Amino acid sequence: MSSTTISVVLATFNGAPYLAQQLDSLTRQVRPPDELVVGDDGSTDATLDIVHRFRRSSGFPVSVVRNERLGVGTNFLVAAGEAQGRYIAFADQDDVWLPDKLARLLDTLHRHRAVLVAHGVRSVDEQLRPIRTGYPNVRGVQVEERLRGNVWFPIGGNAMLFERTLLDGCDWKNRPSSQWSHDQMNHDDLVKLLAVVRGRTVRIPERLLLYRQHRNNVEGASKTLSQALRTYTDHTEGIEHRINVAADWSRFFSPLAGPEHRSATERYFADAAAIMAARLARLDEPTLRALRSIAGAVIRGDYSRRSADGLEWRWALQDLYSVLPGRNP
Repeated sequence: MSSTTISVVLATFNGAPYLAQQLDSLTRQVRPPDELVVGDDGSTDATLDIVHRFRRSSGFPVSVVRNERLGVGTNFLVAAGEAQGRYIAFADQDDVWLPDKLARLLDTLHRHRAVLVAHGVRSVDEQLRPIRTGYPNVRGVQVEERLRGNVWFPIGGNAMLFERTLLDGCDWKNRPSSQWSHDQMNHDDLVKLLAVVRGRTVRIPERLLLYRQHRNNVEGASKTLSQALRTYTDHTEGIEHRINVAADWSRFFSPLAGPEHRSATERYFADAAAIMAARLARLDEPTLRALRSIAGAVIRGDYSRRSADGLEWRWALQDLYSVLPGRNP
């Protein structure tokens, strides 16, 4: 393949209800993909029939990797290992891509000499009608140099285009835990952190994807604030988990940053752990002092996504909520 080829890697599992719309949106790309690699995780519905029909009429090669209940992250990564293009774009089975998605991402990636670029999304319901969610779209172009990207700020895999070489040398089968749970991190968090420690990343505000929300989403758009507060359980446990995760991430990603960047990468993750530890310490203070400490942290920018180890406004509000009388577990 040429030096500008794009492989779309699509993960499927019992995705028949919406898959045809997603596949159709791939054919409508202004800059079409050079290949489609479908990783199917053991579908028992009509998913593979839909894929095979599409392959017969597609204007680009389509290959299928058969897996058996590996889970979404591993399914994506196994399929990505079969991709031949210089760039990879992950695709979810239930989304719809807008026609200029690949063209816009490829142009942005080249213009900024980045290793990863991500766009905004428009959250929609099952019938593709716009809905409000807490998805973290950016308001303007954000260019982040190596080790300057926010550790904790996720980037959706369905919004990415990235250099395939990011996965080189990465033992993804033994990848560390997610910040959200004790399970292994998903494909998108892995690629995002590989990009942060290996090169420049760019986020653009254009909403180039219809992100369908339905009851069978493996992962959905971020919760609204009211939902986040209603689902509050053990706040400190999550913070303690992130402190431990930062250390695990440092051990995993620092060797992948290259010898000249290894020490800086270790400091990058250590700083991320330190700001989480400071956050935990604020929550242990008496109520009035905790409230003042949290307010001071907000003023200093500790909760700003724009800092490499910063948090976000939702976490500031959640911290305030957790120190109110009667809220601590």
